[in-house]
Parts: sequence; structure tokens; C-alpha cells
Amino acid sequence: MKQDREAAKADEVLKERLKDSLLQSSDYRYLHRLHCVLLVNNGLDFDQVAEYFDENPRSIERWAQQFKQQGEEGLLDEKRRGRPSTLDADTLTALGRAIKRHPREFGFFKDHWDSHLLQNHLQSRYHIKLGLRQCQRIFNKLKSGA
Repeated sequence: MKQDREAAKADEVLKERLKDSLLQSSDYRYLHRLHCVLLVNNGLDFDQVAEYFDENPRSIERWAQQFKQQGEEGLLDEKRRGRPSTLDADTLTALGRAIKRHPREFGFFKDHWDSHLLQNHLQSRYHIKLGLRQCQRIFNKLKSGA
């Protein structure tokens, strides 16, 4: 009984590690879809593959169909719509360097960077006004080095 629980826990840890590995790749969605399609092509059914990856079986089926019709191109992300990024690559790089320095070097009276401070820094230094939630996402991205 205890061994079964330990084995289930080990399986869950392995599953999370695999997901994390996929997420670290810039092409993770493509690789994830390709992996799912390969498993289907090797005889697993849509439900089995969906269960392994916590996906909807219909998504697995759709990816397999797209792969049949379009090849690897069918598994690539389509261009996304939406507002273009407010911050260019140079500004993001500069922000990444800034948050490694002490906020007082930029005239702030806080001891640590946070998303509120980043929001103020963007507005005062770059004249860019962003919402707090967007600054939180940028700050977390910069902290993680992504």
C-alpha cells in the first residue's frame, strides 16, 4: 500500500518534471503536440495520451488530424493576434539590468524591486505607463531570466 502511494507520487513528480522540461523550450507547444501525435501514431488512443498529459482528448485528436493534413507545419502555433508589445527588446534588457541594481540608484527609497516599483520606473524613466498586472508579469519574467 505504501509502495503504491510512493510509486504514484514518483509518477506525479516525473510528470511535473516532464512538463517543466517542455515549458523551458521556446518551441515547447510544438514539441508537446508532436510528442502527443507520436504517441497516437505508436498505438495509444486519444484518451490515453490526453490522460498522460492532462489534455483534452479532442485537442489530441485535432493535433493528429492537423499533422496528417499539414505535416509538422500543422503543429506550429498560428500567429497570435493582439496588441503588440509596449516594450521592445532593448528596453526589456535594460529593465533586466536595472532590477539587479539597488532601487536607490534610480532615486527610489525602497530596498527591493517589486512590480509597483517597476511600474514607477517605467513611467519615470521611459515614459511608458503600464497596468500593475502587466508590470507583475514583466517583473516575474525578468526575475526568472526568461
